[in-house]
Amino acid sequence: MVGFGHRGERGITHLLFLIGVMTVMALIAVAGYSVFTHGDTKKTGYTTSNAFDKCLNANSNDRRLCNFQKAYTPISSTAYTATVSVTSPQGTVSNLTFSTDGKGNSEVSGTSDGQQLSSIVLGGITYVKVSGSGWIEYSANDSNAPAQINPTASMNIAVGQPGLSFQYLGTMPCDNFECYKYAINDSSQKNVTEDIWFDTTGYKLRQWSYQGSTGSTSMSIAYQPITITAPSPISANR
Repeated sequence: MVGFGHRGERGITHLLFLIGVMTVMALIAVAGYSVFTHGDTKKTGYTTSNAFDKCLNANSNDRRLCNFQKAYTPISSTAYTATVSVTSPQGTVSNLTFSTDGKGNSEVSGTSDGQQLSSIVLGGITYVKVSGSGWIEYSANDSNAPAQINPTASMNIAVGQPGLSFQYLGTMPCDNFECYKYAINDSSQKNVTEDIWFDTTGYKLRQWSYQGSTGSTSMSIAYQPITITAPSPISANR
């Protein structure tokens, strides 16, 4: 067996010390690089992305609004039920419950101008029932079919759309949530007022209101799975 002696032992000890120092320095460098590139996740609570950063740059670092953008799914692709109040330019008031499965099928029930109204759109076929009548079916290609009811037809709330600007109006209760409220200005439309409320945790749209030349609409939204089925019996086919 080869002996190193005291001088050899001191050399090995010094070498082990240098290796230890270099290892610690490397770990510190890696940790520093991680914080530099990813940020302090405990402090921010989220991981940034290019889209999120672009949103922040375009909206004065408004994290609330950019989190809403990040969580937003177009309302036409979302399953939900909404309580809706619609006032026409002529003053006709409709109070409705509107449900959609996010696949183009919808169901409406409520009152319009004092009359009971029910409407179902399923697979392009429209079913309508008004006070004193049974269900009437209109085929997909029937030119006499009544216009489909879509309370969100005037909705334009996607963050980043050209001409849209958002003004923060504060935090307030909305239904069973605490929400951020924003007023939306569309530079392409004059005399239009549009407001949104989205919750402070999941950043989901909870309320929406619109007022313009086509009347006014206000709605509260509940997200849930929706199944639309054809009504029965059918009184008449058109």
